[in-house]
Amino acid sequence: MPVEATVDVAGRSAPVDEKRWTSWWRVTGSRIRTGVASAEQVTQDALVLQDVVAGYGRSTVLQDLNLRVSAGEVVALVGRNGAGKSTTAQVACGLLNPRSGTVLVAGRAPGTRRGRFRDVGHCPQDCALFPALTIHENLSVFASLQLGDRQSRARRIDRLLSDLDLFERADQIVGSLSGGWKKRVNLAVALMGDARLLVLDEPTEAVDEDTRLLIGDAVRNAASDGTGCLLVSHDDRFVDRVADRIALIEDGCVALEGCGKDLVSQTFGSSQFLELRFDAPVGWEDAGRLRDVAFAPADNGTCWRFVGCDPIAQARLVERLVERNAGSMTVRRPVLSDLAKSDGRASP
Repeated sequence: MPVEATVDVAGRSAPVDEKRWTSWWRVTGSRIRTGVASAEQVTQDALVLQDVVAGYGRSTVLQDLNLRVSAGEVVALVGRNGAGKSTTAQVACGLLNPRSGTVLVAGRAPGTRRGRFRDVGHCPQDCALFPALTIHENLSVFASLQLGDRQSRARRIDRLLSDLDLFERADQIVGSLSGGWKKRVNLAVALMGDARLLVLDEPTEAVDEDTRLLIGDAVRNAASDGTGCLLVSHDDRFVDRVADRIALIEDGCVALEGCGKDLVSQTFGSSQFLELRFDAPVGWEDAGRLRDVAFAPADNGTCWRFVGCDPIAQARLVERLVERNAGSMTVRRPVLSDLAKSDGRASP
């Protein structure tokens, strides 16, 4: 049974899940440093992962993974589900200890008392907030743990409420918020301290366009202030907008690195995608015909994809099959998510 504790904010108590609280406290440390970073600190790598091996139980997920995030740089991890993106993020923010390899955050080894990830701001996929407290009370709790005097805390809270357009909802109970508003508060908590590394796991999942833009601006502003950012996201538009560099994770290691557009161009060249979509999977005979002309299935057989330089000619080969199955055809250029699905190879 989890141990229930309470935290007193604004004269009233609210239940706190000790396991979640302890996990968060382990990541952030007892105090996060404040003040202006020196020139030496700004140029230092925010994150270094070298020959990292990590996993769960007997399962190994990361195998000799190497990755660097510079101060002021936003690096996005892309790849198939299960490739190791979230595991990499957990190692980076201290929630998972590697079996071997080197992990440095702002030049500090996580095993040392001084460098116990006090320089990490973590924005998890599942919001780690106190649902019984208001937005302002949530921020006050985390500010009291990370910032020194009351004036510093008040200034930082006001800045975050403004940057993420939360002022008008500051007195609203977090448990009553929609998912998008919770995402904003979740990010505000991650940005509360003067973190050297910001780790964000799917920060724009199920949010509207206004929230996506606000979160993107907040991430870029953090990078402009010298914070290194490690981003895990399936949101192509968001990654294209905020990321300086892409790292494709495949089989637990970094397969490709570089600018997103350059990697897509390098992988697919002048090829285009021809997608066939059906309301239900096609029969086995038609499936065989599609495979014979270089189509590959996706989405449980309701989508078939061809990638090549002449998709129009390919469309003519399957036109009658598509009509017979009441399907549709679409030709489009490759995007970042195609790179993740292709494992860095130009194939459907």
